[in-house]
Amino acid sequence: MFKRFLCTLVAAVLCLVLPVTANAEAALGGVVAVEITPRYSEVITPYVELTVSGGSADCYCRANGTTDIKSISVVMTLEKSGLFGIYSAVSGAKWTKTASGRSISLSGSVDNLSSGTYRVKAVFTVTMKDGSTETITAYSD
Repeated sequence: MFKRFLCTLVAAVLCLVLPVTANAEAALGGVVAVEITPRYSEVITPYVELTVSGGSADCYCRANGTTDIKSISVVMTLEKSGLFGIYSAVSGAKWTKTASGRSISLSGSVDNLSSGTYRVKAVFTVTMKDGSTETITAYSD
């Protein structure tokens, strides 16, 4: 009796723990698949970089846009990985912004950092000439 209960319990746990892969194939009669790319990949080129040395971090981001853009703005944040890999903002950053037409860059540094894993998050807001806006988030390695 106990062995039967134990086997049932183990089987139930395995069903919950093991991944299940489902495969499905759609019948696409005459439909041609086209790759969909985000709009921003055609109108801006975002770049984000982080260099950590000793107790300081040098942060940099930039974006260059096409002629369809009216303006670009950016908010850059240095983030530190915490419990369960959740990132939170680090205070004490001093940023220098450079903007020229359809290009923007932001750079700066943060000192007195504790040991840990850091990244730079850059949120670009692009306003197109037709008035529409897009928000693009990019991260450093």
